[in-house]
Amino acid sequence: YLGCGPLPVQFVNNAELADSMMWVISSLAGSDTLYTEAANWDTTFSNPYAQQLNVRVEQHVWSSHGCYNSLVRNILVNPDVKSEFSMTPNGCAPLTVKFTNLSTNPGGAYQWNFGDGTPASAIANPTHIFNYTGATDTTFNVTLLAISNPALTPACNQTFTMPVRVYALPRPEFTINPEILQLPEKVAVFSNTTPYRPNWKYTWFYGDGFTDTTGALTTSHDYGALVSELSNTSVTVKLVATNSQGCSDSVSHILVIKPVKPIVDFEPDTSGCAPLKVTFRNNSKYGNIF
Repeated sequence: YLGCGPLPVQFVNNAELADSMMWVISSLAGSDTLYTEAANWDTTFSNPYAQQLNVRVEQHVWSSHGCYNSLVRNILVNPDVKSEFSMTPNGCAPLTVKFTNLSTNPGGAYQWNFGDGTPASAIANPTHIFNYTGATDTTFNVTLLAISNPALTPACNQTFTMPVRVYALPRPEFTINPEILQLPEKVAVFSNTTPYRPNWKYTWFYGDGFTDTTGALTTSHDYGALVSELSNTSVTVKLVATNSQGCSDSVSHILVIKPVKPIVDFEPDTSGCAPLKVTFRNNSKYGNIF
């Protein structure tokens, strides 16, 4: 009789003309165990060793006339194989998960399937990165295959599966109106075009030290304290979106602020007969090269 440990075995007494009996069980696992006056019984043989365990079963019977007989059979128990693992918690993409192998598999090997299309791993305690880029939360079923000692037959492989929940990153986006701010206009309007989620948080960073945490989908900001009337200025505006699981991502756009268009104007300081010396007064505004 041959099987994988833990191996359940049922003993059935088929002896004839026997008035008394005794079972004797012996193996490498420890001292002999005696069972007397048990006609039929069940037990389970475990094998925590890397090699095959040979269990010797003896049945001794006696008749009331003093006649005796015995029967010996061997039960071969392959090493116990139990596949099991624990892991670090679910989280935001890209998610790094550390797996702790809790399996029992003397002399065996392991194969991990992470359920995300990446190659299998034979490392006993792997760390894996789930590089998920989808727009919605998803689940990857991770399976650990405990492969029994290949020198022994039959194969006593066992699998264990647990789900890994990966939360999708928000994909924020926004528009700026106008895309180029021309002085004397100093106010820009920002519109959040992220697919709306009522339980998400949005934070605006306007690029001039000011932020907005009200979560408004449309907001405006006055850059009057920052801009110069005579030179181009640019600021980096950033929108950060955070979902209900605490996952966040951001997007940034550059707002260019141009100076006021120059106004050209001049006038002479005098008029009269030729030859006439005239000084021209420059009344232009918002220019720096003439």
